[in-house]
Amino acid sequence: KKMGNATTKDHNLGKQSSSGGPAQLWKIYDAVRKNTNENVSLFVFDKKSIEKLPKPVQKSIVDCLKKEATHLARLKHPNVLRLMNPPIETNNELVIETERIFASLANVQKNYNNLSPIPDDLLNYKMEELEIRAGLHSITTALTFLHSNAKLIHLNISPSTVFITKEVIRSLSSAKGTWKLGGFHFSAFAQYSGEISEKFQFNEFDVISPFPLIPNLDYLAPEAVFLGRFGFLADLFSMGILAYNIYHPNPILNTKNNVLAYKFQLENLGSRIQLHEIPHALQGAIAGLLCADPAARWDSRKFLESEYFSDILLRSIFYLSSMMEKENSQKAHFLQGLVAAIPQFEFRTLRQKVLPPILMELRNPVQVVYVLPNIFAIATILTRYAAIFNLKRPST
Repeated sequence: KKMGNATTKDHNLGKQSSSGGPAQLWKIYDAVRKNTNENVSLFVFDKKSIEKLPKPVQKSIVDCLKKEATHLARLKHPNVLRLMNPPIETNNELVIETERIFASLANVQKNYNNLSPIPDDLLNYKMEELEIRAGLHSITTALTFLHSNAKLIHLNISPSTVFITKEVIRSLSSAKGTWKLGGFHFSAFAQYSGEISEKFQFNEFDVISPFPLIPNLDYLAPEAVFLGRFGFLADLFSMGILAYNIYHPNPILNTKNNVLAYKFQLENLGSRIQLHEIPHALQGAIAGLLCADPAARWDSRKFLESEYFSDILLRSIFYLSSMMEKENSQKAHFLQGLVAAIPQFEFRTLRQKVLPPILMELRNPVQVVYVLPNIFAIATILTRYAAIFNLKRPST
């Protein structure tokens, strides 16, 4: 695709890596900012793709997409997608520059809308269990921040609005990083009551629109659909759907944005939930998050405190991510206990989340005696995959 001046003037543009946003409208490209040599991603929307639509509809779609940048500029949190520079708009395209993205969660789940060709590393990507738990923890933590600090209701939680960062770690190849929340196209600030009053216009027939102007019905809470008045807990219903659909091959709702189909499927939600595919530790949370009555629904803090996130390996990953800030005595105690847990980690988690922070501790002479047994244990496992450092390794 020939890109406009908005994308090429300040950047060296790479290949399209992914797609995301409502109906995957954003094409996401790898890029390097010329003046800083920084790795970034460019979210690009081609306005020519909607030029046959009525002018008011065109404006509504562009305004919806611009709202993403407006919110990202205000929201500063480690688990919210990071906006690098103000958006650029020309007659032909809208461009948003963010931190480097590997893919949207939708892409990882084999939704390749608006993405061609499909990159090999994405085509062969399979999520690991610990990666999913850490990712859901990140998105729920972001929601806690939105609700408690920003007083913002997201209203668009779905695989298309969750993005997985791409981090380059020294001495290691490119690594897939943290799940970040984006997609603030329909978000709104709560009133003093903690609620929003807004009535969306849903269709009573199947709609497969490439240019949606309403949130995805397959992930929307019932009070947002039927009552036109909803609060922060609407986002937690969406989280329940998101978590369920990651594990289950059949999505819990499949409405084709038809509100009559939504009503029927919601009334039969109990029979549609099949927990045998869901990890046992998550089953109680799914039931708590998918309560049709928001008064009985779990909030984000209750979900974060649930059994699903109490896994010892997950807690180890959290500790490793902040290990530089810990006292030497705490690090030593942790590293002594970590050796026994090393064989329980999956391959990519070991290579991308466990090994890099441990290698960093080699700079600390006091910790070397505790670090080396862990490195040897990891090396033994990675060697089984013929995968230590930059040697040939299985596809990730």
